[in-house]
Amino acid sequence: YIMVIFSLKSSLLALIWTPQQSGTTFTLQEVKFVNEKIGWIAGGYTGGAADGIILRTTDGGNTWINKTPSGLNLDVVFDIAPIDSLICHAVARDTSGNHFIIKTTDGGNNWAVKSDGLGTLPVCIDFVDMYYGWTAGELDYDPQRILHTTDGGETWFRLPGNGWEDYNGGPTRILFLNHQKGFVSGGTEDSPTTRGYIMGTTDEGYNWLEVYHWGSVIPYTWPLVEGICFIDSIHGWACGSLYGATPGDRELRIAYSADGGQNFDEILLVYPNDLMTLEDIEMITLEEGFVVGRYGRIWHTKNNWDTYFYDTTNTTATLYSLDFAISGDTAYGWAVGSGGTILHCRVPMGVKIIEKEKELIKSYILFPITKDRSLSALPKKEIYSINGRKVEIMNKRTLPKGIYFLNSQKEGKEIAKFKLIKF
Repeated sequence: YIMVIFSLKSSLLALIWTPQQSGTTFTLQEVKFVNEKIGWIAGGYTGGAADGIILRTTDGGNTWINKTPSGLNLDVVFDIAPIDSLICHAVARDTSGNHFIIKTTDGGNNWAVKSDGLGTLPVCIDFVDMYYGWTAGELDYDPQRILHTTDGGETWFRLPGNGWEDYNGGPTRILFLNHQKGFVSGGTEDSPTTRGYIMGTTDEGYNWLEVYHWGSVIPYTWPLVEGICFIDSIHGWACGSLYGATPGDRELRIAYSADGGQNFDEILLVYPNDLMTLEDIEMITLEEGFVVGRYGRIWHTKNNWDTYFYDTTNTTATLYSLDFAISGDTAYGWAVGSGGTILHCRVPMGVKIIEKEKELIKSYILFPITKDRSLSALPKKEIYSINGRKVEIMNKRTLPKGIYFLNSQKEGKEIAKFKLIKF
């Protein structure tokens, strides 16, 4: 009876993800949305020549337009960092093995090569605003694998990368929360240093420290931390898989940080009887989130991974990436994967109000952040996440998606109170 009840409850909670037409059968590796309408996808590397691809939508994925650069003969576009509907950065590789950092300022109609990667072999990229960006590369045992720009990607330079000396290859994703704090997830394959890792920096990428270590205890296997996300400056999650292991010995992990990424602790360990992987993770609240992986599975939790269930996808494609954009009381989600797969869903969001905050919230008004109004225009301000924690931000783009409360003061007097929804 317990199993029947649990199964029924899970089926009622499960979302149905519907397909969107990509117009390609190439593998889609990364999806990132600026808001609920504007999104970009990168991919390729399906074994054929010139498989690199970039897609763009301005209508929530109802139509996807191919914006792949012409003339570069790209084998794969590893990752993208969109700023808005027009500006987007990407890291890619051509069929000769050369790596590039490219940029468009006209919605992908034209692309310009901004760097050859300076020998770092960049595979992931992130920007926190129009000017500050970073890449992480596969350069083995060289700490100077992190590139940085402060002029919108026009010029790139190597950072010292202190702390990366004993790491070979393996970065999967790079994520910066503001101009100072960032993380790189990945894994190494060489014994005896085989491990999955999350590296963290608090000084713009000049110095790095391993904040999560996943050692392998099974010979000829290697752990890989694949996805990482934060919903504010305090709460972060990561997911990964143990590769090389046979079914039964394979291990899947979700780790959680409640201290701004200083430490990550496992909150879910799974030992599947198949070759399941966890490829990417996104949380839309402190409790509700999603993970994608092999066999078309989308894992879904509503209690921060104490339990989980599978959403309905009607596909067996490997899903490599997902992203959400929150607008109003709805979270809009997309997942992408092999065979040109794009899936979409809408998640109704209920806001949990902590008892002590109820009186405070009554006096707030809705204030969606848009490009026409900047938080920096307000004088002295304090921003708090939905759980009451103070959030550090540099500007509106570094504010993670979520619901926040803002109090602005001038000369010691409160002049503005807002409920903010970042989407």
